[in-house]
Amino acid sequence: AGTAGIALEGQMVGGDVLALWPQVARKSWVELKGAFEDVQMPPPVYNTGCLPVPGTNQTACDLVPGFSLALPLVPGWLSTTLPFQATRIDDTVFATIPGEPITEIRWDVKARARTKGFARGFVLGLANDHGGYFTTVAEYVRGKYEGTSTLYGANTGIVVVDSCDRVMDRVK
Repeated sequence: AGTAGIALEGQMVGGDVLALWPQVARKSWVELKGAFEDVQMPPPVYNTGCLPVPGTNQTACDLVPGFSLALPLVPGWLSTTLPFQATRIDDTVFATIPGEPITEIRWDVKARARTKGFARGFVLGLANDHGGYFTTVAEYVRGKYEGTSTLYGANTGIVVVDSCDRVMDRVK
């Protein structure tokens, strides 16, 4: 009795796939290419962000915009290099990022894919390692959650986008 719904869902989805199949573009072959690079990351730091001012409802950023303390972290706590990879399938490129890039970082990588002539660019985060959040300089300085979870300093986003750019160049 419990599997009847599952069988019905399978028939519905399967029927939709069969109906759409004639419209799917097919080729006898596609070009595949991959590239990989271990990238030396900047020294790890902890961004304190907008520390609360005791006895008030304000933070240090309210008093000094962009305030943060970048405290060095023990280098052994984090990877000193992170892996970046690009895979091309025909005119589409997939760029992997070893952490959690904020939206602006993803937009930048996708824009660079288009300037290289790829029809589509996809960003796959949390791939092959985890280097924390990857933010823009502005988000790092803003000192909120993602900025304080960026473990390789204010220029981490630049390193990430440039690294994706290099591996995408190698699969053009």
